[in-house]
Amino acid sequence: MTLMLIILESKITANEIAQILDVSSRTSEKHIQKLREAHLIKRIGCKEDVWQIVKQQKTT
Repeated sequence: MTLMLIILESKITANEIAQILDVSSRTSEKHIQKLREAHLIKRIGCKEDVWQIVKQQKTT
């Protein structure tokens, strides 16, 4: 669900995700970290939480 929220709004913060999903901000930060580790999203910029979806390359 976190990924879907990021797809819909790339400038969403961990706190906003937490409020929407009714979880703690730490939980939403963990979800974001897992998405980053899986190379599904990457952070753009240094101060603002702006996320970019990483396009997956098809392997043949």
